[in-house]
Amino acid sequence: MSRINNDVAYVKDLAISPNDTVIGSDKDQSGRTKQYSFGEIVNFLQTNGALAKNPILEEDNNVIGIKNIDWNKDTFDFTLIGHTTLTESNLPETGFTKTITIYTKGKYDLTLPASWDRVQGFYDSKQFSQITVEYISPNNYWVSISTI
Repeated sequence: MSRINNDVAYVKDLAISPNDTVIGSDKDQSGRTKQYSFGEIVNFLQTNGALAKNPILEEDNNVIGIKNIDWNKDTFDFTLIGHTTLTESNLPETGFTKTITIYTKGKYDLTLPASWDRVQGFYDSKQFSQITVEYISPNNYWVSISTI
């Protein structure tokens, strides 16, 4: 099994056997055929980030200043205790998209990254907010803000 772009496992000749066991085969460096069980393939994909085991939540009840949004996570629940500016890291690789959700509470202003250019709705610091961000490609985002 080999890695392509850190997220894609390439297995030659993937098949499903009659007993629902997925088998993949590939040549190792010496040219011998290596077979992989379904479990080995899933484990490889999970280990290399291609399959998330469970959505990853980041909670922070003391957000102030600069707060990083790590795109390796899925959901964020923040309590703002001061004015906050969001930054971002670990963006999806070219050709991959991802959607994250940010929940905020606290009566302080929140500044979104400048690259989040398509925004539907308005942030209101006096209300609870749900911010859904879809990364489409570099500098191409779709952002929806809901408040209650």
